[in-house]
Amino acid sequence: GTFHHQVVGKKTWRIRPTEELREMCDAWDIALKNSYVCVVEEGDVFVINTRLWWHRTEIPGVNTVEVDGDNHASGILCDNVSISY
Repeated sequence: GTFHHQVVGKKTWRIRPTEELREMCDAWDIALKNSYVCVVEEGDVFVINTRLWWHRTEIPGVNTVEVDGDNHASGILCDNVSISY
């Protein structure tokens, strides 16, 4: 999975399940909406399997700092640190 730690500011994630996730949830009789909106604010950690969720992000306003990474078998790899002004 992927994690996102919002250090400063906030970020909006718009996510929707892939067909693979829909099939898995149907097999377990779990209902999914067509899409979700998640607002990640300062101090939040958002964990998402980006292989199973289509996603796009929006950064409203300015002054954000975030750290993104992937959880690999060998541990957590931080692969993106970004600062927006």
